[in-house]
Amino acid sequence: MSAYPAYNYDSTARKLNRIPERPFEVVPGGRRNPEQDSASSTVMLFAKVVIICIVAFAILGAVRITLSSATVALSLETKQLDSQIEDARDFGGLLEVEQSKLSNPTRIKSEADKIGMVTPASTTFIDISDDIVETDQSGALSLSASVEAASAQATGQAQ
Repeated sequence: MSAYPAYNYDSTARKLNRIPERPFEVVPGGRRNPEQDSASSTVMLFAKVVIICIVAFAILGAVRITLSSATVALSLETKQLDSQIEDARDFGGLLEVEQSKLSNPTRIKSEADKIGMVTPASTTFIDISDDIVETDQSGALSLSASVEAASAQATGQAQ
């Protein structure tokens, strides 16, 4: 047998079904001109550069204004602090003058005489160079006991 019956038109072999193609469609308008493309891209590039420059100048202007206003604010604050320092120095000078007036021994003596104070007939001193410190029964420091111990030591040394 030959292969002839497989290629026979009357054979039962599968037949190729062709899909009908769509018709070709032409869109009006033509092809773009390369010179127009380069001109429009140049214009777009120039527009982008201009916009970027405007934004950069706006940002720099905002930063400059911010720094200028901060400088002015700090300058005003510095002037205010300088005036406060000057006022404090003037007040300190007045306090020194007042302190020297109040600590004048002649003034103190006249004020003491006005309220009836007199100078003592004699003056004694207690030397507590040994640092005598006494405590009471509860363990607290006792000033009166310390003074008694100091006077007893002073009379013991004087004898």
